[in-house]
Amino acid sequence: MRTTRLHGLTALLLALALTACGKDATEPGVQGNGDARMSARIDGQTWSASLALAAGGSQAGAVVAVSGSDQAQRSIAFAFVSAGTGTYEIGPGAPTNALFSQGSAQWQAAGGQGSGTITVTTLTAERIAGTFAFTAEPAAGGATGTRVVTQGKFDVEF
Repeated sequence: MRTTRLHGLTALLLALALTACGKDATEPGVQGNGDARMSARIDGQTWSASLALAAGGSQAGAVVAVSGSDQAQRSIAFAFVSAGTGTYEIGPGAPTNALFSQGSAQWQAAGGQGSGTITVTTLTAERIAGTFAFTAEPAAGGATGTRVVTQGKFDVEF
């Protein structure tokens, strides 16, 4: 029951992080200013976020959500329960999720579908940085096939 609620909470945080922060390229913490960065390879193709955000915090037990999106409506987001720096596994029973979306199509790695890791190398009250990689399965919006996200890097302010 706790894991189900946690997955629901992380999904909500991912959605909020993707849409609700209201920052634009003229505000601090946005990649356009050089403060926040997020990049990866999606199915072998280079991707960079034009906007990257983080929500949550560095406190142990906090749900942390990080997301990035580009102007072509492609987004990567992930969430985990903070235990400090280290590697967070995405898989069965783990309260760690990742999402790739392109337009209305969504692919997810969470619980019983997909797999991956998020490695947090820096976690302070002001900033989170690290790497990520995941394989995501179709989840919504007509998504088909799997999406493989590799060589992910992030450096974002809270």
